[in-house]
Amino acid sequence: MTKSYPPIKYQDMPDVKKQEYYRKNREKRLKYQNDYYKENKERIKRLKEIKKDSDPDWAENQRRYNREYYKLNREKIKKQRAKRALLKK
Repeated sequence: MTKSYPPIKYQDMPDVKKQEYYRKNREKRLKYQNDYYKENKERIKRLKEIKKDSDPDWAENQRRYNREYYKLNREKIKKQRAKRALLKK
């Protein structure tokens, strides 16, 4: 009896061109994100205040989500932090 396998889903495979594009434009993307945050800092803060005011449990739910995310991804996060720390030196 032969074993049958499900068809390969090509969208699940990494797109080499896309990876190269993001790798090549990393600095531009980070600069854009940083500039966007600087320009919209007050607006972002205000929206967060509105969320907190409209939903009293929002802050607790956010903390709970962050805690769970950290538990699930602890090793990955620690590796990223260590790598960043080495690059800063």
